[in-house]
Amino acid sequence: MTVEQIAEAGLEALKNWMLEIGLPLTISEIGATADMIPGITEGTICYPAGYMDLKPENITEILRESM
Repeated sequence: MTVEQIAEAGLEALKNWMLEIGLPLTISEIGATADMIPGITEGTICYPAGYMDLKPENITEILRESM
């Protein structure tokens, strides 16, 4: 298996485990709606650290993809 295939298999296993124990996989599953995204983005605190420094537009994109 390639590194990418191993990563994909790991992500699929994590998703299956989360489904098995009943965790939500999307923010819409916990009641969030698209019109809530600006408020969620505004209330998100981002500290410069880790793999990537997130900006508000990154948070908005992540939230939209998480619907």
